[in-house]
Amino acid sequence: METRVHLLKSMKDLNGMDPRSVDIFQTGLLDHYINRPTTQYFKKMCLAFFASHYTYSKRICNKGRKEFSDYEENAVDDMNDNSNWIKLINDLGYIRRRRKAKVIRFCRFNLAETGEDFYREQLMLYCPWRNEYEDLTFLGGDREFDLLLETVREAHEEANRAESHNIGHQPLNEFEFDEQIGDVMDDIIPGASASTPPIHAFISGGTGVGNSVYQSVSHVFNREAGSNPDDIRILLCAPTGKAAFGIGGQIIHSAFALPVSQAGYSMPNLSASVSNTLACKLAKLKLIIIDEISMVGARTFHQINLRLQQIFCTHEYFGGVSVIVVGDFRQLPPVGDNWIFQPNHSRNPLASLAGSPLWELFKFFELKTIMRQRSDAPFAIALNNIASGTMTDNDLLLMKARCFKQEDIPPGAVHLFHSNKHTCAYNELVLGKMKPEGAIVIALDEVFGEPNISAKHKALQNVALLPTSQTYGLPHKLLLKVDARYMPPSLH
Repeated sequence: METRVHLLKSMKDLNGMDPRSVDIFQTGLLDHYINRPTTQYFKKMCLAFFASHYTYSKRICNKGRKEFSDYEENAVDDMNDNSNWIKLINDLGYIRRRRKAKVIRFCRFNLAETGEDFYREQLMLYCPWRNEYEDLTFLGGDREFDLLLETVREAHEEANRAESHNIGHQPLNEFEFDEQIGDVMDDIIPGASASTPPIHAFISGGTGVGNSVYQSVSHVFNREAGSNPDDIRILLCAPTGKAAFGIGGQIIHSAFALPVSQAGYSMPNLSASVSNTLACKLAKLKLIIIDEISMVGARTFHQINLRLQQIFCTHEYFGGVSVIVVGDFRQLPPVGDNWIFQPNHSRNPLASLAGSPLWELFKFFELKTIMRQRSDAPFAIALNNIASGTMTDNDLLLMKARCFKQEDIPPGAVHLFHSNKHTCAYNELVLGKMKPEGAIVIALDEVFGEPNISAKHKALQNVALLPTSQTYGLPHKLLLKVDARYMPPSLH
C-alpha cells in the first residue's frame, strides 16, 4: 500500500480546500471500485471485472464531452450508447458498462520471492471487497487463500457462462487477430480447455509466422484468472539457437533435456531427480510451439514425444500436451536425419506400411502472408516464388536490382553462404586481414572408457578430421583475434 502512486489534485482545487485537509489526492480506480453501488450484482463483482468492463466519468456526459479519468484513455470510442450511467456512492461520479472489455495491467508479483504480495494481489483482483484492510488482511494463510480463490474462480466462470463473456467463447474478431490467424484460431481455441483433447496443428508459412502464432495463442492459453503468472503455460522452442532467440524461446535439446547425439532412435531415461524437476517446472504446461519445423528431424520429433511421456508419466502422445509446429518445408532440411514426415526405412524396412504416426496427428493450416515482409508485397512474393522455383521476370529484375559488387559492400556487413565450406573460407579471409594479435586454439578431445593405446590414438586422429557438421559446429582448430565476434554453437 505504501508504494502506490497517487496524483495530486489540481492547484485550483487545492487552493479552494481547508488548509488542514489531508484529502489532497485525486480519486482513482480503487476509490471508484470501493464506492461501487451496493446492489447484489456489484457486491459480488471483483476488481478485475470492474476495471475491465466499466468506464468512469465525473459526471454524466456523452461522446462529445471528454470527462473521463486518465486510466480510461480510449473510453470515449468504446461507449455503449444504449447503456445508462450508474451513480457511485458518496457522490464520487458515474460508471457505465463498456462495449468491449479491455486488458488490465498489474504487477504480477513472484510467488517464490514476494509471496505475501502475490497472495494480496490475487485477492484484490479476484475476491470482491470494499474495505481492503478489513476484508483482505485477516483471511489466514495459503490454505484459506486457495479455498477462497477456488470459490471465486467457480463464481466467475458461472457469471461468464450466464452473461456470455467467457473469453474462450468470445467471437474471434474481438481479439482482432490477423485474418489468416483467425481462421486457425477457430480450431486451436477449443484446445485451451482442460476438458477437450489436446490439439496438434502444423501451420505452414513464411518468416515471422512463429511470433505471430505465439502472440495470437497467448491470448487463449494465458487467460485463467487467479493463476500464477510464473507458471509455464506455453513453451516456445526451436532447433537452433538463432531461431530460438528470434521467438524468445529455448533450443529443443535444452528444453526437453534431449541427448546431444546423432546415433539411433534410442534415448536414455532421465534420472529421477531431473525428471521430477522438469515435471514440476512444466506442471501447468498447456501448449508447445516449435518453430522452424523443417529443421526438426523425425528422430528428434520422436525423442520429444518420448521425453514428454516420461516427464508426465503417461502414454498419451506428447504427454497429453497440445503441440503447434510452425515453418515451411521449402526451407532448410534437418541435418543428419529424415524429414519429420518420412518413415525411417534404414531402421525398419516395413516403415512405409506404418507411415509416420506422430506426424499424422497434425492438422495442416497454411498462411499465405509472409508476416515479416508483408509491408513489402513484391519482395514477399518473390521470396515465395524462389522457394517454389516459379520466379517471374519481375522477380528476377527485383533481385538483380538488389545485387552489389564486392567493393560496394560496407565493411562489417553480415554475409550469408549456402555451405559451411564457403562460410569458413570467408571467416578466415576476414580474420587474416585483422591487424590485432591473435592466437590459434586447438580443441582438446578425450576418449572415455578403457580402449587400447592404438585404438585411442586412431579415434583422436579421426575426430580431428571430422567436419563441423558432425561435431555440432565445434571446430578442431579455431583462430581467435581481438575484437572479432564469435557465436558459440553449443546447444547447452
